[in-house]
Amino acid sequence: MQTYREYNSEQEAFSAAKLLDKHSIPYQIEKSPAFFDIASFSNQTSIFYILKADKQNFPIIKEILKDEPEIALSDMDPGYYLFSFSNDELMEIIDKKDEWGELDYSLAKKLLSQRGIPLSDKVIEEKNKLRLEQLKSFEPTPYIYIIIGFILSIFGGLLGVYIGYKLSSSKKIITGEGEYYIFSPEVRRIGRFMMIMGGIAFSITLIIVLWRSYITNLQ
Repeated sequence: MQTYREYNSEQEAFSAAKLLDKHSIPYQIEKSPAFFDIASFSNQTSIFYILKADKQNFPIIKEILKDEPEIALSDMDPGYYLFSFSNDELMEIIDKKDEWGELDYSLAKKLLSQRGIPLSDKVIEEKNKLRLEQLKSFEPTPYIYIIIGFILSIFGGLLGVYIGYKLSSSKKIITGEGEYYIFSPEVRRIGRFMMIMGGIAFSITLIIVLWRSYITNLQ
């Protein structure tokens, strides 16, 4: 099974799961651990709930979950934070649906419509296509971290090997599309070379340390 999307809350993930159960669609939900994000080089402590399914079922799942959070504005808590959003802020939710929950996305459309800014299916489709192209594009080359990674690798540091591994293999999840590499093929090649260099340097360093220890014991 491949990743369909990530959810920020357990409630959202299992709400989607119930709908898939109704349509007898096989799936898995996994709880992701915290990780180190090589793209921003920050520690991601948030826990995500990952919905996985057979990729051939992605189009069906998309249709099933499309209208998942249907809810009337009158049923929402008047203090819900989206009600204080400006039109531009609500439009940003529409433009970047992947960064928001399905509920917020649905409410943003309803609020814009209520404020006299209805969005046709054609406009929504164009926005989704544009966003998909943006998401599939590679992240800028992280030159500073490539330099740091090589320095650490040369001096036998396993952290350099780790940076090389993340550069060469890091992927991002695009809802309904699967996983895509974060960095360009060139950056991934650099990452693999960094891993090899770091592995060799670490091995040489280890051999030297063990040899010196052996000589010292002989004396």
